[in-house]
Amino acid sequence: MQATASELHVTIYVFNSARVSSRDLALAEARAARIFEKIGITLIWVAGLTAQEAVGHPLGEAWNPADLDLRLWTRQLARGAAIHSNALGYCLSIERGQAIIFSDAIQNIAARWSIDLADILGVAMAHETGHLLLRTSNHSPLGMMKAPYLQKDMTGVGLERLIFTREEGDSMRSEVRRRMRTRPMISSNPGRER
Repeated sequence: MQATASELHVTIYVFNSARVSSRDLALAEARAARIFEKIGITLIWVAGLTAQEAVGHPLGEAWNPADLDLRLWTRQLARGAAIHSNALGYCLSIERGQAIIFSDAIQNIAARWSIDLADILGVAMAHETGHLLLRTSNHSPLGMMKAPYLQKDMTGVGLERLIFTREEGDSMRSEVRRRMRTRPMISSNPGRER
């Protein structure tokens, strides 16, 4: 049976090593979720994790190729990585579904443009999740996958125009279906290993 658009979902583990406030993180997750709802994909957030839990995987779970990891870092944590100075994040590993978002860069833009940090963080989370699900680091000239964003993109109607194109949506829905097929079966008796 093939999943319908409303059944398409992806679990995202959020490692908050930069200690973004729970208020800003919850609002950012909601903003990113609304962006993905427009293309028929539900984001399931697992928040409250820190860097120590990013080794292996949290809660004793094995890494699952169907899931994604978003790590909220500061630029200092990414020392040595060759990242453009105006980047809000980057893909650490497209194959393993891991991306980094720079909370300090987002805080700087929010302060400079007098915009709610949660809005910019939510857009950055959606953008990096887009890279992971599109399986590319390429950008588009318009919409959610453009780079860099301008101040007008982050206010009022500009925020509502940050959406994925039809082609991007089609590609991401296909990728989510593929990832959902790779999800390991959970044993009906969790105490026994196979």
